[in-house]
Amino acid sequence: MPHFKLQQAMALPVVLVMLLLITLIGIGAVRTMLSQEGMVAGSYDRSMALQSNEQELRTAEDTARNEAYNATTFNNNFPQSTVNGKSNGSSAAAACNANQSDPSPCANGLCSQPTPQCLPRWEDSNFAGWQGDQASGGLLSNKQVQYIVEFMGEDFSCNPPDPNAIHECSQYRVTVRTTPNLLGRRAAVVLQSYYLTQPK
Repeated sequence: MPHFKLQQAMALPVVLVMLLLITLIGIGAVRTMLSQEGMVAGSYDRSMALQSNEQELRTAEDTARNEAYNATTFNNNFPQSTVNGKSNGSSAAAACNANQSDPSPCANGLCSQPTPQCLPRWEDSNFAGWQGDQASGGLLSNKQVQYIVEFMGEDFSCNPPDPNAIHECSQYRVTVRTTPNLLGRRAAVVLQSYYLTQPK
């Protein structure tokens, strides 16, 4: 009888240890599954945002081309710079610092020439000049994809690889973004392109 009681007493700690091990293995498996699920969801969100951004990038580039070719007056829809009052903006120093983007306004996603000394507009969390998605058939809604077109100047080389090419092309910088706070999801995507146009 005492031997039987001793066996019972030894069985309880062994069972408890086995239950603890099983619980730890189960918790580890759940954590791994949740981590993998988060990675898959983030990859899916990023893929959707990337495809929508690429489509919007092309639409915004068309907007830049229209300003160069089809507008009644060259760059007519770009707002005037607060620095010099010109529709083409300014590359002169402005009242900004490393924590502030160019004070020149944007209108309907079109922004005057940025000042090099200022924080880039797309890095400024207080910048409010983003324009909603204009592309048709995007995977995301027009509130989830935003863009800006910045005029960069009109004395760029029309053929950058050729050192002898004439410098009379206009350049535009197009930035498109989707961010987690816009998507309500996990992934953020920003695309940017530089668009050169021949003289009108």
